[in-house]
Amino acid sequence: MNEQNKKYIFWGLLAILALFLFYVLSSGSLSGDGVRAYRIGEHLERAGEYQQNAIQRLERIENDADRIQR
Repeated sequence: MNEQNKKYIFWGLLAILALFLFYVLSSGSLSGDGVRAYRIGEHLERAGEYQQNAIQRLERIENDADRIQR
């Protein structure tokens, strides 16, 4: 897997995260709703973890592909 594919995947995940944020923030007011704001924070944290895990898996796949090619 090359750098170009990694960039596409990264920007794709970022776009999904942006759409999720738009959906959550446009669905209602967050002022005075501490529980909801906390849950949104948890979702964002999890989304960041998923994105980081995906990047790490891509790097492992790329390393394995390089090793196989050698």
